[in-house]
Formats: sequence, structure tokens, C-alpha cells
Amino acid sequence: MQHTPRNDESDNDQFMALLFNFVTLESDIQTSKSLTTSMDMGLMSVYFSNMLRAAMIKLQHFILMLTDHMKCYTQITSIELSQQRQDCIETIHFLSRKVLDSVPLLLPATNTNLNTNVGCWADAMRLIWPLSAVSWVTYGLRKHREEARSSLQKIGWQMGIRLALRSEPPGRIYRF
Repeated sequence: MQHTPRNDESDNDQFMALLFNFVTLESDIQTSKSLTTSMDMGLMSVYFSNMLRAAMIKLQHFILMLTDHMKCYTQITSIELSQQRQDCIETIHFLSRKVLDSVPLLLPATNTNLNTNVGCWADAMRLIWPLSAVSWVTYGLRKHREEARSSLQKIGWQMGIRLALRSEPPGRIYRF
């Protein structure tokens, strides 16, 4: 296997292109979100918002992973990189809290057997992916991850949706 030398300039260009696409995507999402906020769709807007939040959490997570990897190779100043990193982390924390705040709206606080209520079951299914994103993103706050896992456990055991029990984070590496 032949070793090819690193082309730091090419890596830097690709990194900058990815960051530009990331910023553009975020801007497009914010524009789209502001256009649809005037429409009140009740609980459906909570479901759609949670899906968007989960996607944004994962996007921020991947940008952070890339930023951490590129620290040694990029020509971006460390101040710019640190600011980008901090912005991503704050966004993850904010969006995670929003997902967690929606749980009481969608799932009743009762300890009764919830799996007999089809509406509750469907609401719980719609929460699995957003809660899973919150529970395994390593840049999130520990208390958010634990709260998300607790909600997933409730969905899994009390509602009989075993898929929620299989949402453990890969590697269980905690940063905070």
C-alpha cells in the first residue's frame, strides 16, 4: 500500500467548502422555519420541529467532529475555529432542551399502561428519533442525555415500543 502525502491546502479547501455548505444549510433552514412559523399546526408542528431539531443536532455534531479533526490541518485561526465550535455546542444544548421540553406535551405523565392508547403510541414513536439524537450526541450536556434516555426507557418499557430501548449511544463517550 502506497502512502500518499497529505495535501494540507486541499484539506483546508475542502474543510472550508464544508463549513460554507453548513452555514448555507443552516441559513436556509432558518429561512424556511421563519416562513412556516405563522402556520399553527398544533401538535404536528411539534413533531416537525422535533425532527428538524434532531437533524440540526446531528449536523452540529458532525461539524464538531470535523472541526476537532481539522484543528491540526486547517489554516483557519484557532479563534475562528473555537468560535465555530462554541456556536455548535451552544446550538446542540439549546435544541436538546427544546426536544426535551416537548416530551410532556406529547406523552402523558401517568404511569398507567400507555400502550393501549393508539394516540400516545404514535406520539411516542415520533419522539424516538429526536430523543435518540439528544441521548447519544457526545457534545450535549450529560443531564440532557440522561433525561432523553429516561424518556426513551419510559417509551420502551411502559409503552412496549422496544425500538426505544435500542437507542444507546455509540461508544458512550461523554465530553461534559
